[in-house]
Amino acid sequence: MTSASAAAKPWRRVTAWTVLATLLLPSLLACAPTAYPPAGPAPTATARVPAEVARLDGIVVDGARLAGARESGWVVVVRDGVRQNAHAGMSLHAGDRVETGPRADAVLRYPSGTEVIMRPLSGGSIGSLTDVIGEVFVKVRGLFSVDTTFVRAGARGTSYLVRTFPGGATSIVVFEGAVEVDSTTGAWTPVILGPGTMGLAHPRAPQPLPASTEELARTRDWVEHVASLEPQPGSGVSRTGVIAGVAVAAALAAILASRGHDSAPRPADRPHDTPPARETPPAPTPAPPRSLEPPHAIEPGTAQAPGPQLDCRRGVTLRWSAVAGARDYVVALEAQPERRGWTALRVAPTGATQVRVSREQGLAFANRWSVRARDTSDGPPSLTFHFLCDFSGVR
Repeated sequence: MTSASAAAKPWRRVTAWTVLATLLLPSLLACAPTAYPPAGPAPTATARVPAEVARLDGIVVDGARLAGARESGWVVVVRDGVRQNAHAGMSLHAGDRVETGPRADAVLRYPSGTEVIMRPLSGGSIGSLTDVIGEVFVKVRGLFSVDTTFVRAGARGTSYLVRTFPGGATSIVVFEGAVEVDSTTGAWTPVILGPGTMGLAHPRAPQPLPASTEELARTRDWVEHVASLEPQPGSGVSRTGVIAGVAVAAALAAILASRGHDSAPRPADRPHDTPPARETPPAPTPAPPRSLEPPHAIEPGTAQAPGPQLDCRRGVTLRWSAVAGARDYVVALEAQPERRGWTALRVAPTGATQVRVSREQGLAFANRWSVRARDTSDGPPSLTFHFLCDFSGVR
């Protein structure tokens, strides 16, 4: 080996180590512990941004249109005690409270896929959804709960409706899956509500009852209407309305089919249409029978199930608005004792716009009624009105 070759070896080693150190330096620095500045207030520019828990995916105004991407004034978010106008696409953080105005429905979506639709004049705090007032429909993916002041409705992979009433009473209507209804104050043990059932909770545990067809249809129509206003999937905007609408429609169809409410003949059972012969003129179409203006019941409560809970110890008075030209009114009243089927109670026709029903006539815990106006024939019936009876006094 020449002296020149021997002298070159140390320089080659130096060069190799230099190259290796250059390649490893970034990794070594990344693994080194971070040197924090002295304790003290953090600079504003480096303040941590709260993580997004949910998103306000859409706002429907007057049930007719979607609010614009930056259009505000319809929904309010209360964040750290400060009220601010919300807009579609706004990120929601844990603890934020969402409140809808009198003309706005709000659509919320969580990263898990859980979707919430809030009616006007409703509100809830973001986490799952707590301190809820008003009315919300939930399509759950994973674990989720809706908490009101006194009632908690928790579920995994289901869809249900929660509505609050003055005084803290809460109704839950289950469309698919099962919902565990619990008392936030420990007043009663949890109750499981299955698909197609409903219950009214606080101050007592909910008593599972079959959900009414009016309630199911009302919710289905609402959710499907929101779906029709929401942009379709693939547009990069929320799919909340479409998914929830399809789920509710499918659940409603299954519930009604299982309960035998669909009395229409199957397509295969319908007679085939036979076209009339050319030489035979079509029969004149008979004039439709005269219909009275539909009556609108105004007390008690609303055309929703389960309706208000009333003190029925001395009976109840059912009232409705007058219909021009009516000779009298026919009231259809039914009660559901001991969770059995509905039983018709006898109420005589009356020329007045109210009727008194006593406990002895058969009122039960769950009751429903409607009214028809008559002149020479029956007018169309009103919506079915529900109410619950407490025979020990409503507390």
